[in-house]
Amino acid sequence: MPIDLAPHDLVLQDWGCPAVLRQASDVIQAGPAVEYEVTVIPQTVRLTPSETIASVQSDSRHFLIQSSTLPDLLNWLDCVLVVEDQIHRIISTEDSGTGGWVLLETHTLAPRSSV
Repeated sequence: MPIDLAPHDLVLQDWGCPAVLRQASDVIQAGPAVEYEVTVIPQTVRLTPSETIASVQSDSRHFLIQSSTLPDLLNWLDCVLVVEDQIHRIISTEDSGTGGWVLLETHTLAPRSSV
């Protein structure tokens, strides 16, 4: 039986894990990278199919992230997400429909040791 919870009902300290949302290095012109400490819910299932999933299925992961604490003008596709020492390039986003939450589709790039 599915749990009937809206994303805003999820308890992040129980379900989430810490992550860093960072402007990608190839986008940064000058100065230090802008980083945001966030909590994500990994392995969130996407309800609508994506064409990009088929092409990178083996390295594709999904994360639900609370977007209400981030800048409104943030360009998701210019950022990477660092979770558990793995760098994930954001390849698509989808609004959760409940407000304040975004589903990120990512492609795993490399261990964090190079960052």
